[in-house]
Amino acid sequence: MNDFVFDLDVILKTLDISELTLCKENGLKPASVSNWIKGIHEPDRRSMEAIYEYAFEKGLRINNAHEEPFSDLCRKQGLKLLFHGARSPFKEDPDLHHSKEYNDLGMGFYCGETFLQSAAYIAGYEDSCVYGFGLDLKGLKQYEFSVDTNWVLTIAYQRGLLKRYHDSKILKEIVKKSQNKDILIAPIADNRMFAIIREFTDGMITDEACAYALSSYDLGRQYVLKSEKAIERLGFLKQFYLCKKEKEFYLLEANKMRSERYDNISDFRSKNRNGKYIEEILYE
Repeated sequence: MNDFVFDLDVILKTLDISELTLCKENGLKPASVSNWIKGIHEPDRRSMEAIYEYAFEKGLRINNAHEEPFSDLCRKQGLKLLFHGARSPFKEDPDLHHSKEYNDLGMGFYCGETFLQSAAYIAGYEDSCVYGFGLDLKGLKQYEFSVDTNWVLTIAYQRGLLKRYHDSKILKEIVKKSQNKDILIAPIADNRMFAIIREFTDGMITDEACAYALSSYDLGRQYVLKSEKAIERLGFLKQFYLCKKEKEFYLLEANKMRSERYDNISDFRSKNRNGKYIEEILYE
């Protein structure tokens, strides 16, 4: 059973409606729906949008409903449930080569821990969708960051902000810690967090002030697959279709959460003036 047919079955059963009712209320042809279910044809974009939007407006959060069962399944199989937000559907299997060199942790395949994280990230793109995976972490070389100076400096280095410190032995040692790993686990940094990191790298605030601000701004963790071995351990679970109204909902939720976090960190400079500036750290 493909993802769409599975979702369609859930929609019909959960809303307790027949195929005929679904067709009448969405202007669909019964023969078309029957062919979709039998696997004879695939629905076009307009039909999928109509069906998923219909379910969403009826209060059925079908994508969110899948997260808990998948989480239970992965836990029983010793896997880590991860989600990847894609700006457009995959034309190839996941790999390490379609990301940008100047991402937070360099090139790799980036995933989040929750569906909401990934959906909010790509909700502004018309053809975007979310993929679910189960990752087998056994035997993979891992490095996990916390919200601290090492994480901040690693992101700044990967984003090209520390070129003037290229000869710093301390920076080289910090960067080396996360190299040659199969997977990196780290807090997620959005543009607002990156702006704070840049204030630190520009010498405007101390490391403790920076850490104070960032620790008040929790966006969850990201898993970055950095090796072919890690990619091979990634098992596909589902492609999640997001209708336009659902994307609008996630954008509103994401903006709401960001606004709340902005309020929490608006006075971070005045609350913490201790710590060291970047020059003191990298050339102590």
